[in-house]
Amino acid sequence: MREGRFRVGVAALMAAALIAAGCGSSNDNKSSSSSSSATTGSSTGSTTAPAGKTPTGTPYKLGIIDDDPTQPESDIYKSAQASAKAVNAAGGVNGRPVTIEHCGGQVNQNASAACARKFAADSSMIATVGNFMANGLGSTPILQKAGLASVANYATQPEDYSCNACFPIGYSSLGGPLGSTTALADTANAKNIGMLFVDVPAARSYVALIQGALKASGRTAQLTKTVFVPVNTTSYAGVIAQFAAAKVDGIVLGIPVVMVSAFLRQVAQQGYDKPLGVSATASLTALSKLPPAATKNIVLSSAFHRQGDTYNTIIQAQKDAGDQVGNDEAINAYLAVQLFKKIAQGKPDIDRRGVTAAANALPPFVFEGMTGQIDYAKKQPFLGGAFARLVPSTWYYKYKGGTDIEPAVSGDPEFNLFKAPTS
Repeated sequence: MREGRFRVGVAALMAAALIAAGCGSSNDNKSSSSSSSATTGSSTGSTTAPAGKTPTGTPYKLGIIDDDPTQPESDIYKSAQASAKAVNAAGGVNGRPVTIEHCGGQVNQNASAACARKFAADSSMIATVGNFMANGLGSTPILQKAGLASVANYATQPEDYSCNACFPIGYSSLGGPLGSTTALADTANAKNIGMLFVDVPAARSYVALIQGALKASGRTAQLTKTVFVPVNTTSYAGVIAQFAAAKVDGIVLGIPVVMVSAFLRQVAQQGYDKPLGVSATASLTALSKLPPAATKNIVLSSAFHRQGDTYNTIIQAQKDAGDQVGNDEAINAYLAVQLFKKIAQGKPDIDRRGVTAAANALPPFVFEGMTGQIDYAKKQPFLGGAFARLVPSTWYYKYKGGTDIEPAVSGDPEFNLFKAPTS
């Protein structure tokens, strides 16, 4: 596919992916758990940060801009707060505490830009972490011009992947529907895939972009049936009948979380048994509220390797905070604070421009065992180079119930969004 064609569809891809994510949360956010660990398969780990000397002195002030208009303290912000609490309990960064200031972008370009200007003007702000600006086009350049790094930003616009002060650690919004599509192709050998989208203009242009990405990656799967539904849809009987008539090998869900839950319930009721691709932007909390029959055929795609001590620590922290457990955006926000610590540790006099310089100087690394290899000096040419710092690693999981998942394939191999498996 030619570069120009991909560039035309990139912004539309971002918007459609965010719609599918449903901002990564829902209004039902009051439950918490006192369980001491979370599991993926047989993996367990400690959830208590090692005690350290109480941090003192001027705090490192970090900002987070996120676009969840439904909650004063979104899941993304609460995960960042939990991460800062863990960092401070372990002695802080260079012996100094970390604090988080939140600003809500309200899925509004002007509001996101206002947040960016507010942070840029605050001389005590050293960096931003885990930003999720669903309609924040133009906000990232404001931060960059002010020298504020976007550490582990959950990228939603091409500019969020390519700026010199942006340091994403996963595929972010690009990988939701695309990752779900490759999951069906790679784990279920699906060749003819159906896709369900909420009907907005951006989603209409998304289909061709997905098709192009599949072809460019060397996968033989293709989208053969796409259905668009209004955002207020509650009945999916006719939709399921369309996919059944088209004889698709599986269905990818590009709809908000609340609609995902309704669709999965009705699929189970009608006995539809093809595999279903669901992005891990949908929380495990939401899935846990469904009957087992509604989740038995789903394949979850995630930007993160969801096994080991770090993952278990994050899940427990989300439970303790009453968070929507297990959605990629909130996991990203937790890791963002930890990445700031990695960048600033040993540099007690670091300033905001120093954060960008230190991050750009990091050698290639895999972060906390949860990401693919990150190399901020390497530029990704895929999709016309618009996603220069995209991390193309993805993992596929089966849902077991509660907050438990297991690899969807034998072992836990790392897949590449942009390259078909060779075996």
